[in-house]
Amino acid sequence: MKMKGLEKAFVPAAVTFEEIYEENYARIYNYLYGSLLHRQKTEDLTSEVFFEALRSFSCFDIAKGSPRAWLTGIARHRLLDSFRRAASRPEVLMEAPPEESAEQKPSWEEGHTLSCPENEAAVRILSRLSQREREFLELRYGMELTDGEIALLCGTSREAIRKRYERLLAKCRRM
Repeated sequence: MKMKGLEKAFVPAAVTFEEIYEENYARIYNYLYGSLLHRQKTEDLTSEVFFEALRSFSCFDIAKGSPRAWLTGIARHRLLDSFRRAASRPEVLMEAPPEESAEQKPSWEEGHTLSCPENEAAVRILSRLSQREREFLELRYGMELTDGEIALLCGTSREAIRKRYERLLAKCRRM
């Protein structure tokens, strides 16, 4: 039996945008939050990602890649655009932002808010990493993308991705 025939046998007949949204919203939010570390900016950018995905949904081909990888590509481009905009237009706060209550704090998984000791430690480590380093961790652990999918997004080889993660995890362990 040919491999091509096997691949087609596992591709769902139809995937709706609603299913993609429900299965991936939390992952996209968490991916963006891991890079931004700012709740309101993350909410805004997550909305932009899904609006763009909805506009281009008719072009999505599940045979070319998973919905998660497709959405991550959109999120990554939006994130990079936001960093470019921020670099050209520095943000000036007119007043202090309101304090977040425990209910308002973002959560990575239902029932596990950032106020949990493990998550507080993770945020402390993430805040010490560069945006690029946080993005690598989010792609692997937040989005659960494979080395191959990440390599495609970053335009590099699987081996290069594997080495970057080894070095980055060693750095995190030292913190």
